[in-house]
This record gives sequence, C-alpha cells and structure tokens, in this order.
Amino acid sequence: MVSTSLPGNKVSDEAILHMVKLLSLFYLLIGVGCLATGCLTLKYAAPDISFPYSTGSGLWTGLLTVINAGVGGFLCRFYDSRNPAATKCLVITLYTLVIIDITCGTLHVIYSALGMRKCYSDIRTGHMSCNPEERPRILLTGGFNAAFGIIIAIISIVFTIYISLRQRLHILTGLVTNDEQQGKLVTCCFGKCICYLQGCIVSRNGT
Repeated sequence: MVSTSLPGNKVSDEAILHMVKLLSLFYLLIGVGCLATGCLTLKYAAPDISFPYSTGSGLWTGLLTVINAGVGGFLCRFYDSRNPAATKCLVITLYTLVIIDITCGTLHVIYSALGMRKCYSDIRTGHMSCNPEERPRILLTGGFNAAFGIIIAIISIVFTIYISLRQRLHILTGLVTNDEQQGKLVTCCFGKCICYLQGCIVSRNGT
C-alpha cells in the first residue's frame, strides 16, 4: 500500500464531505419517495400481483438508496481528518453501494416501464392482467417509479465519477493526504516511509 501527500493538491476532505452530505440528503429524500411509490404500486396491483410488479423493484431500490443515505451520514459524522483510515470501511462501503445503486436504479426504470407498457397493452387489447380498477393509479405510480429510478441512477453515476477523479477516494480513505503548508511528498510502503522534500518528519509507523 502506498500513501502519498501531493503538494498543490487543492481537493480538501471538507469539500468532499460536503458533497457526501448533499448526496446523503438527496438519497434520503429520493429513497423514501421510491419506497412509497413502490408500496403503492404493489397495493394497486393486488390481489393478483404478476410480473413486473412482483419484482417489487421500488422496495429494494428505495431501501438501498436509504441505506446509502445512512452510510453517508455516518461517514460525515465520524470522519476524522487526522485519522481518515479509521472510517475507511465506511468510505469503501458507500462507494460500493453507490455503484450497486446504479444497477438497481436502471432495473427499476426497466421494470417500471414494463409495468406501464403492460397496462397500456391491456387497454388496447381488453385484457385484465393489469388491475382494471386501479389501472390509472398503477400508470401514475409507474411514472413516478421510472422518474425515481432515473434520478437515482444519474445521481449515483455523477457521484461515482466525482469521487473517482482527482484521488478523492484516496483522500477519504487516507491513502492520499493534503499538507500544502509543509509541501511534503512522502511515499510509504509496509510501514517504511521515504521523504523527498525538506521539512518532512516521518515516524516509524509511517505517520
């Protein structure tokens, strides 16, 4: 494992955490909305819940999104810039869940679109596989489900790109630290550190 402090790196952990807070807030609001519309879709599709409503995509997509919000909140709450490695697991967990949420959001859009198509097809053919009494509500919730899925996927993609650029993920996990005042450039490997600039004091444990 290599730990490097790059002089001139203007990305601060505070700025990254601010974006994580915004992400968590958006995830919480959208996740709750996705859960609500997912529950309503199952309610209106009952009693004979068939595919694609039987997938319950709104429930597991919304639940995962709410969990992402919780992990992001815990990260912002317990992150310590003096010891970023202490919350490394939270950072990696959030990063992994956000990537998974891209897939979940995409699948949610697909299943919602299939559900709306099924209801429209029933209107044309006269079939009753889509609950005829609740058909307008199913179409309405299907539209909301598709919208939530698109928003979740887009936000997850944007955040994944954001956290992957300019070593932001490394900064939060402690692999790269900012120290512009000292202008240090340190490379550490297996507890042994080499300092390339003057004014750099490195202990035996690599701190």
